[in-house]
Amino acid sequence: MAENSGSMDSFLLQTKRDLLASVTEYLGTTVFLLMGLGGIQAAAMSNEAAEKATNNPVANEVASVSHLMYISMSMSMALLASAWTFFRISGSVFNPNVALALLMTGALKPIRFFLYVIAEILAGITASGILNAILPGSLAVGCGLGLETKVWQGLIIEAVLTGILTFTVLFLAVEKHRATPFAPVAIGLVLFATHMFGVIFTGAAMNSARAFGPDVITGFKTYHWIYWIGPSIGSIVAAMLYLFLKSVDYEALNPKQDSDRIEDSPDLQGIEVKMRRRTTQYEKGPEYGYPVGVGQNPMPQNFGLVSAPFPPSVYRGNVPDVCAPANPLAYESSRPQSPVLRSRNGAASISGGMSTAASVRQIHPKGFPQNGAHIEHHENVERTETLSPLTDGYAHDGQRKTHNHTGSVC
Repeated sequence: MAENSGSMDSFLLQTKRDLLASVTEYLGTTVFLLMGLGGIQAAAMSNEAAEKATNNPVANEVASVSHLMYISMSMSMALLASAWTFFRISGSVFNPNVALALLMTGALKPIRFFLYVIAEILAGITASGILNAILPGSLAVGCGLGLETKVWQGLIIEAVLTGILTFTVLFLAVEKHRATPFAPVAIGLVLFATHMFGVIFTGAAMNSARAFGPDVITGFKTYHWIYWIGPSIGSIVAAMLYLFLKSVDYEALNPKQDSDRIEDSPDLQGIEVKMRRRTTQYEKGPEYGYPVGVGQNPMPQNFGLVSAPFPPSVYRGNVPDVCAPANPLAYESSRPQSPVLRSRNGAASISGGMSTAASVRQIHPKGFPQNGAHIEHHENVERTETLSPLTDGYAHDGQRKTHNHTGSVC
């Protein structure tokens, strides 16, 4: 009895989550189509389009290349923005045909798939109705075949374009990897490219809800069915290809694509890399601390050292006569490893690389006694390293070469 009660509670909780996700999917799809179709309506009402189009309500006409670009950018940018916004909540499917592929691959459960399809169709009608109500003129955002495009051609074009879009979604959003958070960007770019291809021939629906909504407002065409059959065929083929690649362990074909380990990079074969390095010698007395008095020559505000790819060294203030090059500051990411030196008022005095061109002798502002403690900056030390794609970036065969100028101290 307790088990049945627990199962029922789990079912009700999951159903509640599915309903909430479906409401979010409805909102996201409405926002996507409202922005995208609104841009198409604006393009249709532009001066250039109005002058060159014949205002045929059945045929799909694109007045110019700029008109085509406007439409493609409107749909792709609308998808990119809305998908990135709702991605963490509902998954930003926004497409019944893509949802079908997600059902086939197990990314969507049957109940959520059914709710998503209803939400997306209602969102298409809602967005079209809002545009028809608030914008002047007749609604001109529906999908239609080009003047010389046959029905069977439109069916194939819709299937191919939807398959490309769905395959992109499966491998960038469904398949989890380090680029997954940026999937909306790539999907938006694919939508732009497919619109550039398909708008002139079919209107580039690639989405049954996108084609259905405007036709509810303006009337259905005799070939409206191709915007359901074509995209569905394309998404099914894309899902089958995805499942096949998963079954043959596609990761082994081109491994380590998400690796950030240097040893996975191509072998440099002992290429010598020459560079200039700025080093610093620290000299101090036997005491260590932060006395009240400060030196007469405070540390320069832009104190820092620039070098790469040599590993960082640690400044050990309690060891007399230390010769320790500071951590390189060639990149901002290296700054936290640099020695933190503070000025009189307690503010950090590291904010960039030193700009001095010659050796400079200064009194340390804190921490060193006044009896001759100083810091010498020795710059322009030329070094040659033999690189190797191992963990520390250096060759391990004892062949490491270092050439210092005569005046170097480190």
